[in-house]
Amino acid sequence: STNISTTTEYISSRIANPVVYTGYASALFQRVFPGRFIRDGAGQLVSIDVRPFNASEERRNILKSNLHLTGVVGATGDGAPALADSRAITWDFSLTHEWTLQDTLSPSAGAAGIDLLKTPLDGVQGTPRHRINIEVDASYRAFTFQVGARWRSGARVEDISALAPYSIRYAAFGPADAG
Repeated sequence: STNISTTTEYISSRIANPVVYTGYASALFQRVFPGRFIRDGAGQLVSIDVRPFNASEERRNILKSNLHLTGVVGATGDGAPALADSRAITWDFSLTHEWTLQDTLSPSAGAAGIDLLKTPLDGVQGTPRHRINIEVDASYRAFTFQVGARWRSGARVEDISALAPYSIRYAAFGPADAG
């Protein structure tokens, strides 16, 4: 027998005054928060204020879908439930897809928002737009087999605030575990 269930969630969150941590002086971060960088008369960077601080707000919208299947394989043949049979295999499969539609940080009141999906403050890969998680469990008598895999979509990060604007492409990745 197999049981199937699906869920879909829309998550819209607004975080007022989120704490921002960064120690990397990306061109974007310097442009958005110029008071945190001190330069000498020649324009050389001499000090960076790396203390955490509060931005104005962060807005994130996510669509999350899940497919969940459970079942039992093997029956006694005498009408007893398969789960009661020591030869039965129970299994569970879960597939979750999380699609980040928006991740925007407003550094200060009235300032233009920063799309963290495309332009992370620290100059490193931002929020992946797609995340997929797969989990499979199977049990037979005293033995349990588990497999988990995840995949994160690639991203193109743009730094349009640099002296020479550039774009970096991060490839998708997907590690897996078994036990």
